[in-house]
Amino acid sequence: MPRVEVGYARGAFDLFHVGHLNIIRQAREYCDRLIVGVVSDDVLARTKRLTPVVPLHERLEIVRAISGVDEAIVDEADDVLDTWRTT
Repeated sequence: MPRVEVGYARGAFDLFHVGHLNIIRQAREYCDRLIVGVVSDDVLARTKRLTPVVPLHERLEIVRAISGVDEAIVDEADDVLDTWRTT
């Protein structure tokens, strides 16, 4: 896969585990700048019928603290492409 200038990875990142970390690390390998979207509670409820255990503001703080993440945002779109177009 060719390297891109800006990459975007998205997830709920609830009950953060090594699989989440690996997704972020791998995404970072393919871009110069990595933006990570933390899916909002409303989107998770609407699209996956899930209620996160960890509050959104805490999930966002955890993701922001990870080395290699240049920016973490709240992702409130049902479709990842909608977020990508506006970020």
